[in-house]
Amino acid sequence: MVTMAIVIRTQEKYLDSACQFLQKCLKEEKGLLDSIVVGDETRQCHFISERKQISKQWRQSWSPVANKFKQTPSAGKVMTTVS
Repeated sequence: MVTMAIVIRTQEKYLDSACQFLQKCLKEEKGLLDSIVVGDETRQCHFISERKQISKQWRQSWSPVANKFKQTPSAGKVMTTVS
């Protein structure tokens, strides 16, 4: 359980950081905001959809319905960058 004192200290740190950033922005006007780069990276599993491939196949009306398999992630992961 997070105590209220920890929450308050964390909020005070965020406020101090925001005030420092605002003061730097006011001093430098254009330069600081132009140099900020925002982005994030994450890894995602990629899937091969067997279920979708099976449902697209033509079949006779009298033939049994194909089993639907559970979708499992492939062995690899893909690096995704968001900016």
